[in-house]
Amino acid sequence: MLRTAAFVASMAPWLLQAPPTDPRQESCHWVIPQLRSYAPAPGAASVEIAAVHGRVHIEGAVASTVLEIDLKNPSAAPLEARLLIPVPDGAVVRGFGMAGSRIGAGAELLPRDVARATYDDIVRRERDPGLLELVGARWVRSSLFPIPAHGALRAAIEYESLLEIDGARSDYELPRAEALRLSVPWSLDVTLRSDEPLAAIYSPSHAITLEETVPPGSAPASRAARTEARVRVRESSLRQPGSFRLSLLKAKDSLGATLFAYPDASIGGGYFLLIAGAPKAGAPRQREVTLVLDRSGSMAGEKMEQAKRAALQVLEGMQYCERYHLLTYSSSVERFDGAAREKSPGSMREASEFIEKIQAGGGTALDDALSTALQLPASGGMAPLVFFVTDGLPTVGTRSELQIREHAEKLNHAGRRIYTFGVGMDVNVPLLDAIAAGSRGRAAYVLPGEELELAMARVLRTLNGPVLLEPKLRTLDAAGSPVEGVLWDLAPAALPDLFEGEPLVVAGRYRGAGPLRFELSGQVGGSAKSYQFEFPLEKATAKNAFVPRIWATRHIAFLTDQIRQAGATGDPLSSGAHRELIEEIVKLSLQWGTLTEYTSFLAREGSDLSSLGALAAACRDELKNRAVDQRWGASAVAQGSNYNQRIMQSCANPTNEYVADTLKTVETVTVQQCGDVSLFRRGDRWVDSRLLSRTANPARVLSFGSQEHAEVVEKLSREGRQAAAALDGDVLVEVAGETVLMRNPIRVTR
Repeated sequence: MLRTAAFVASMAPWLLQAPPTDPRQESCHWVIPQLRSYAPAPGAASVEIAAVHGRVHIEGAVASTVLEIDLKNPSAAPLEARLLIPVPDGAVVRGFGMAGSRIGAGAELLPRDVARATYDDIVRRERDPGLLELVGARWVRSSLFPIPAHGALRAAIEYESLLEIDGARSDYELPRAEALRLSVPWSLDVTLRSDEPLAAIYSPSHAITLEETVPPGSAPASRAARTEARVRVRESSLRQPGSFRLSLLKAKDSLGATLFAYPDASIGGGYFLLIAGAPKAGAPRQREVTLVLDRSGSMAGEKMEQAKRAALQVLEGMQYCERYHLLTYSSSVERFDGAAREKSPGSMREASEFIEKIQAGGGTALDDALSTALQLPASGGMAPLVFFVTDGLPTVGTRSELQIREHAEKLNHAGRRIYTFGVGMDVNVPLLDAIAAGSRGRAAYVLPGEELELAMARVLRTLNGPVLLEPKLRTLDAAGSPVEGVLWDLAPAALPDLFEGEPLVVAGRYRGAGPLRFELSGQVGGSAKSYQFEFPLEKATAKNAFVPRIWATRHIAFLTDQIRQAGATGDPLSSGAHRELIEEIVKLSLQWGTLTEYTSFLAREGSDLSSLGALAAACRDELKNRAVDQRWGASAVAQGSNYNQRIMQSCANPTNEYVADTLKTVETVTVQQCGDVSLFRRGDRWVDSRLLSRTANPARVLSFGSQEHAEVVEKLSREGRQAAAALDGDVLVEVAGETVLMRNPIRVTR
């Protein structure tokens, strides 16, 4: 969104303005889908925004965006409304329509002076600080009449915009409010067609699901060479505020990569997010999958039937000529065959017969089963994967959590990636997480009522076509020689393998202001290979505030897991150990507003956020009672689900969603992430997290709509932080090193 000094200068006399240029604006209802609707007079029934449906089609470098807005009229008389929609700079309006009519003329992109006057009129009348977030936006306006009494109307508007190009990456953005909790339900569907194959499709703002699109009569293409796809924003993520962002990385003959950077002088450099994707050419490595199924007595009934269906689904999802091992275990371990079987129609029939005969009974020899699987002969040249299913604690053989972890590490000579699946509540969650993470795998948990076969099928799809195994990242100097000390605190520390269609996302911190030169190396088709990239840092910007937040989320997950895993041998916190880790967890949570179940108390009213010692002690207690003591049961499963989500977090989580001990998702509404500023609600005041640790007496107190207020909003907008001024009530914030108190009005919900 563009912001100009002239525009902000006009904001000062909001409360003193003469009547608007167009008197009809005072008598109509304004509808801003990204925010809310406004009635023409206090107490009047306002047009309601029932839902917003977004459809985006990206063709090459051009995006066509259609917004369908469902409106309701709760009054007994027809109403007139005017639609006001913020759009990216350079957008071109293609049309407007209502109630099933074709999209035609009727909407206009307002000139800047008209947009300014319209915006000023609404701000002057409504005194709504939420509008400040849209300072300087380009606006599309259209009229809606009549909206029938007690009736509904759907309006549709279409505009085109150019994607922002950064090397091989193209970026799309749909403006939406960031700092305000949206109550309007949104849906969003994106289709895209590229003139070149795409290596990665990534959203830093929302969780997305990618669907392949195959023209009629065509065979499915490799996910590394796709030129068409459909992107859906997951329903849970649509509740999250903030602009929707989507990045497309074009594939090259070699590995493709792009970089988002956020500068931070306080650490002597900044934060980066590296996205890498598969090349458009080359044959992906095939897989060898070892299926290990729990058939202990506790699996009897529906769980055993689910495990059987899951095993068959995994085998069916593999390619012919790929290989598999099949084991089952209870008190002892049973193998389908002594050697890996190549998938073929014949071997599938035999495997199906073996699976069908599996019966539940006996104890749980977890260590024996895992040790057997890891010592099986590996198929050379294939990516070795293990799918390990269990529904209970080890009851036969080695039961020590620490010893089982050590066995998994020592016996994994073939470098098998272990993907663990915990079924139900009676599993040792830290153990399954450690086994998976130690092998570059992942853990998943299947709750009562969920289906194991769906969970395993999802994981198998993400592991399609191994491209780069055992990746390692290092930095180079200008001469191409390795150099130390440029990158630190990589998250994750051990990079996961790169598969077709699944981008490799690495977060970290960097030092210096020069170009970042990376070497990404690993195994390609059984041979060592390396790729080099150079990224200038001129485009490092505060707009990329999602970068340090994603890094902080991952790093906090890593730190808390160090404590959780240390709990395998008792209470690691009783002696004061891990004090530095706990303090770092608290500091990062406060700085970036990224809370977990261990730091959720920071959002509670009454918490003294000025004392690091007291906060660290409270965090220590939460870690002791949960991460250390709760190793199985509902609380442990919830923590495991949260850990596996956070350690690979790749998009923003502005409401700090996490799974609580009740296994229900909870959100935090007293912490706001605004650009790269975090604000905590304390009483009737929002407080900048940078001001929590010191006495924050404001240098100035600013009245809403005053000249000084407008100037501060301008400063914030230049930094991409104007959303910090868009909150109801008092806002204590640091602006250019100065502490100011903005006395914003509290919006009354109509």
